[in-house]
Amino acid sequence: MGTPIFHQTDLFHPHEDPDDHWDLACVYALAHAGDFDLRGVLIDHPPTGHAGCPDAMAIAQLNRITGLAAPFAVGSAVPVTVRGEAPGHRVAGDTQGVEFLLRTLENSPDPVVITIVGSCRDVSLAGAAAPELFRAKCRAV
Repeated sequence: MGTPIFHQTDLFHPHEDPDDHWDLACVYALAHAGDFDLRGVLIDHPPTGHAGCPDAMAIAQLNRITGLAAPFAVGSAVPVTVRGEAPGHRVAGDTQGVEFLLRTLENSPDPVVITIVGSCRDVSLAGAAAPELFRAKCRAV
């Protein structure tokens, strides 16, 4: 099994920029080849005024094509406004991306590489919520 990896992206449908789908396909190809152990995909919540939605179907299609079963979640809809902000005061349901990342780190026997090709919102909230877990289980960002 390859290096554990967690992929964060701003993958939307309809597409605004094709590189997000390309990045995701590359991560899946490397995981399928055994170079990475894809632990999960975190999709940004669409920004206010965006006409699209998180492209969960692209993840489902790549799971099907590659035979992988990478889980995914959609991140927070609320921007981070204070450096070091933790998710404690956020409304219920707005922390599912943070919780997903923290569970992924907690459940991984080996430190995880986190790739970010979208917003770093949920990764930063997760780091602020559990700094010791991050130090122990995040291999690199």
